[in-house]
Amino acid sequence: MLKIFVTVIAVVACYCTVIDAASTSNLDAKWRQFKIDHGKFYDSAVEDAKRKKLFAASLDFVERHNNDRAATFQVGLNQFSDMTRAEQNYFNGFKPLTPLQISQIPIAKLNVNPAALSTSVDWRNDACMPPVVNQGQCGSCWTFAATTNLEFDSCALHSQCSPVLLSQQHLLDCDHSTQNGQPFNQGCNGGNAYYAWKYLAANGGQNTLASYPYISGTTGQASSTCNNGSGIIGAKVSTTKPTTLIANNDVNTMMAVLDSKKLLAVAIYASTQAFNSYKGPGVFTDKTCGSSTSNHQITAVGYGTDSNGIDYWILRNSWGTNWGINGYILFQRGINLCQVEYQSMFTDAA
Repeated sequence: MLKIFVTVIAVVACYCTVIDAASTSNLDAKWRQFKIDHGKFYDSAVEDAKRKKLFAASLDFVERHNNDRAATFQVGLNQFSDMTRAEQNYFNGFKPLTPLQISQIPIAKLNVNPAALSTSVDWRNDACMPPVVNQGQCGSCWTFAATTNLEFDSCALHSQCSPVLLSQQHLLDCDHSTQNGQPFNQGCNGGNAYYAWKYLAANGGQNTLASYPYISGTTGQASSTCNNGSGIIGAKVSTTKPTTLIANNDVNTMMAVLDSKKLLAVAIYASTQAFNSYKGPGVFTDKTCGSSTSNHQITAVGYGTDSNGIDYWILRNSWGTNWGINGYILFQRGINLCQVEYQSMFTDAA
């Protein structure tokens, strides 16, 4: 009996060793492929091992989430899967307005009849929608939200066949807006589309991307010199109404603005693994963001309801087309998820 018992233990131990070896081999293969897919290179074996450990944790999260039958959306590996949470935060950059600042902004007051609104709106494939781009490792989300809104609105206003692409670098280098004498828009250290539009209204408009290319996604900082004088103006902002704020939680007005063929700059708390890993399909409903303060400004381009009856916003990110659904996310609507229905705003092109 003892001999049989020892034999069984030996077989089980051997079996577990084979499984562990197979798992390690599988992880190694996925790690190699991930580095190829995302162009990842590390300076040393120590750094590679550190990044591999982070990748393994991301892989485990993805597999567990996607195997959860209750999940309403899918996640996947992407450019953030080997980064720490602190490193991922470099790709945000929104600075929320204070109550004093909000008191100085016109609030949209629309008598919205919900029954008159379109059941769904989606401007992703409209001729005036610019291509999704990647802000890179710079806290410049606010410049991309401001720029996308102006590109789209100017194109629609002037009945253009396609948008004139505008320069985020112009805002990063030149917009040094202050509040009560204190810096607010601070290049790669963050800002807000509200001040960006005010700056553009007061300074003749925004340069074209071709005349003032974006470089901060690679350098990680704004340039020390503002070169807007040598650029070509591609679009202008209304000097009488550069920005309009929507009251917090006014979902119907947000929908009405989108229904009128305008976009919205919205802000969310984006520093969660579920959001950073979102791949789609499905509506993002993850509530781990809680009531954390918004730290990422992006663009609402539509809304709808899925086959399960979940209302959603269509949000456009600035993390490239490899994130989400070609750069977009379906984001639960109507419950202020991750603060998405706080401090939404829009601009008027001139």
